[in-house]
Amino acid sequence: MWENLVGILVALLLTLAFYVLGKVFFSEGYKGHPKHGHQQAWGLVIFAIGAIALTALILVHFFGFWVILKKFVGFVLFAFGFFMLTKFPTSSDWQPEGFFWLGFFLGLFSTFFGIYWLLF
Repeated sequence: MWENLVGILVALLLTLAFYVLGKVFFSEGYKGHPKHGHQQAWGLVIFAIGAIALTALILVHFFGFWVILKKFVGFVLFAFGFFMLTKFPTSSDWQPEGFFWLGFFLGLFSTFFGIYWLLF
């Protein structure tokens, strides 16, 4: 039961934090008080960073540091492997034939291990 509540709390905190960051940075000119407008904007940024830090603290407390680190490494491996499979230059470009196969198998290996670490 606590895992569901933690998930909801994490989603709410992250949504609130990124909403505030988006409002400050991506709105067309932050219009506040002429003298104190920037101070208010920095206050919102500090609030959003605090909400993100609190979310990270809650995740580490309830799920453990190593689980989160494993998921992060799995995501990085998956992203690297997907890049190697889809965007790595072919042998007709500036490299010899052997580099293509090395990149292909390295990407395949990284993608599979990244998916495994993300899921399990």
